[in-house]
Amino acid sequence: MLIPAAPSVLVAPAASSTGSYTVNWGGVATATSYTLERQVNEGGWEVIQDSAAVSKIETLTINANYHYRVNACNDSGCSTFTAINTTVVILPATIPTNLSIPSNSTTGAYTVSWSAANHADDYILQRRLNGGAWSTVALNTTQTSYAEVDLASGVYDY
Repeated sequence: MLIPAAPSVLVAPAASSTGSYTVNWGGVATATSYTLERQVNEGGWEVIQDSAAVSKIETLTINANYHYRVNACNDSGCSTFTAINTTVVILPATIPTNLSIPSNSTTGAYTVSWSAANHADDYILQRRLNGGAWSTVALNTTQTSYAEVDLASGVYDY
């Protein structure tokens, strides 16, 4: 028996906003198993499936570039790997929770804080005075708190 040829095609979506998708490839007549490997960003390759199946369902929870390659194997050995196929997973950020502000301040200085949101890279904090227009006070901050100082009297919403 000869070593099988590499699968002719490896299919994975270019992007995913859910992290759930299927990676599949064409079967090879003389193959008895396939080794699917994945590389996360620029890390090392790892075997994520070694079986006779010609597909793998992924359920990923981290934003990253996921690179895939597969080869075909039988008792005589394994083929070369297919060309690499990449899926970019970009999960939407959740809404920050636990926004915390003091009920009042006599100094016009206090800290606004919130819990980190899953998959968020940064935050935008807005406030309004006495029900007026919203204005941005912290743009693209990676912090989960913001120190207010020298605020005029009034009711501030965040």
